[in-house]
Order: sequence, then structure tokens, then C-alpha cells
Amino acid sequence: MTEVKLKTYCLIFSLLTEKIERVILTAMNSDASRKLQHYVEEYGMFAAAIGMPRMAGKILGWLMVCSPPYQTAEEIETALGASKGTVSTMTRLMMQIGFIEKVGIPGRRREHYRLKADAWTQVITNESSMMRSLRELAERGLALLAETPSDNQQRLQDMREMMAFIEREIPGLLERFQRERMQNR
Repeated sequence: MTEVKLKTYCLIFSLLTEKIERVILTAMNSDASRKLQHYVEEYGMFAAAIGMPRMAGKILGWLMVCSPPYQTAEEIETALGASKGTVSTMTRLMMQIGFIEKVGIPGRRREHYRLKADAWTQVITNESSMMRSLRELAERGLALLAETPSDNQQRLQDMREMMAFIEREIPGLLERFQRERMQNR
């Protein structure tokens, strides 16, 4: 066998080996990718079940598991098979809620999105604010019904009591969480 033929065979073997490795890695990654997509879809279904847009939940789910932990709008679109407009609208919503934030990455021109470091604390704090608003709403309703029989007021009293209880408890829960978190680190 000539040296040229040997080099040609080695080159062909090397190219085939690379192709086989790519096929195997693609198959392995596609299985992992399917599992991630299913997981992200669960976030979407959860969001829909609590009255949020499904895509908002999927974006949250994706930002919980993606690598790197920050993604451009285009990367989110590709990962979730979503349109540019939908990703734009849902990322704005998720920023308003307090789950995600825009960040600049040194050396990159585009804006990126990531889960906020204190996202869960922020969401609970927002819920506390909502409980206060609901309690105040119940109190205004009770004032309107002040001259009616107490049976008419019971639903509003129940609401006020529950919201006041939650409103009082959330700050203590957050403090205990932070203390426990610091002890475990």
C-alpha cells in the first residue's frame, strides 16, 4: 500500500469517526433536550393553571435550567419555538412580576435575560402587597355594608381576616427563610 493511499484511508477513517461521534452526541443531546423541553413545558402548564400565560411559564422554566443562565431573546425564541413578539411580551411581563431581569454581558452586544437572584423573595413580597390590597378592598366593602345585616358582611369579613393574617405572616416567613439560608451556607 502506498503512503498516499494510507494517508487517504486514515483521513477517511478520521472523518467517519468524527461523524459517528457527532451522531452519537446528537442522539444523546436530543434525549437530554427532550427531557428539558418536557420540564420547561411543565412550567408552562403550571403557569396556565394559575392564570398566567403559558409562554410566560415556559420562559421562566427555560431560564431555570438553561446554560448559560442568561439568554438573548433570540436564544429563548429558538429554545422554545416562540415568535419574537411573544417572547418580547412575555419577558416584559416576567420582568414586571419580578422573576427575570435584563443584563448586559461584557463583550456581547445584545441584551440577555436571566432569572433574578432574589426572584422568589420578590414574588412573595409582591404577594404580600397583593394581600394588603385585597384586605383594604374588603375593608372598603365592609364600610359600604356597615348598615346591612351581618350575614351580608360575612364573606368580606372572612376575606379581610385571611388577607390580614397572610399579610402579617409573610414578613416573618421571609426573615426565617433568610436566617435559615444563611445558616446553611
